[in-house]
Amino acid sequence: KVKRGAWKDQWVVLKDDVLALFNSPPAGAICGWLYKQGDKLRKWKRYWVVVAHGYLTYYATDDIGAAEAGKLDLGSSAGIYEVSAKVDRDFCFGVIMKERKHIFAAPSEDDFLAWTHVLRVMQRKDPDEILKLGAAQADVRHAHTTVETRSVRMVGPHRAPDGRANSFSIVTGHRMFMLAASHPSAMNEWVEELQPSEYIRNVARRGAQGGDQTGWLLKRGGKGGLGSTMGVSAGMRRFFSLVGDTLHYYKSPDDQFAINSIRLNSLCSVIPTDPHAPHAKDEWVFHLNAQRPYTFVAKTRVDADRWAAALEDVIDAAPKIYTNSEKLIDTINAHREKMRAIQD
Repeated sequence: KVKRGAWKDQWVVLKDDVLALFNSPPAGAICGWLYKQGDKLRKWKRYWVVVAHGYLTYYATDDIGAAEAGKLDLGSSAGIYEVSAKVDRDFCFGVIMKERKHIFAAPSEDDFLAWTHVLRVMQRKDPDEILKLGAAQADVRHAHTTVETRSVRMVGPHRAPDGRANSFSIVTGHRMFMLAASHPSAMNEWVEELQPSEYIRNVARRGAQGGDQTGWLLKRGGKGGLGSTMGVSAGMRRFFSLVGDTLHYYKSPDDQFAINSIRLNSLCSVIPTDPHAPHAKDEWVFHLNAQRPYTFVAKTRVDADRWAAALEDVIDAAPKIYTNSEKLIDTINAHREKMRAIQD
């Protein structure tokens, strides 16, 4: 990848219609960001943690070649346990080593269950169980940059300014990415895989006003997420077009290509406007939780309710997505039931 004129090694993954860029390749049975409690001052510090080959290794960054901040031999661990007392964070677990206990905090209950399950499997050294964990699966939540394939407008070989070989560009509605593959055949595979689908070309032909529902809204997203309902007029005014299960937004109703798109599925949710909440004049707020949280503002309550209802209808009609976390939880629960049956 090239940024500000300098190339940087990136691990690129195409998964679930999302192109994800990582600073380093996902490794081992599980990896991700966790908080770790210090031994003396009990302060929490965020680390990139990788479980692989029987070891838990943590790093200050997820960069390729980052120096190890610490390493635990899970084979010599005395146990993995849930920490519920004397900590100021949720979803904590401990790894008991000979010298001391190491306490980590996961970002959610699902992550807590996933980490503790993998650590216990690695600690038991059961080759069949370890084999079932499979190779590491890239989690797009940990990527520093993601591009939904539905937002891609054009892909093709591109001559880099410095003449770097096997380079190609990915053009979305509002940004261009330049990447370089290791060899020509790899570049051709990426270009072919990322080509816009017929669906995207049809949407482009329809333009901004070709949706099932269209209209102007103020949009906030990213870190602002579910922010205050007051003062939201600082958001960007965009023209929205709901086409099938995708919400596209444009700078103008006359534009042919969208700035970006929001894919809706069964994991998304809508928080309708609250008529009793304080709000500024002509600012009716509703929220959409998709790949990230979005806040939208309509000028009238009727428009806000109309958009919220339309989005909810699409989400309710979407096929049920059975997440890896849900599968893991079911596996753990089934194992618990099996153990209870054996004990009875």
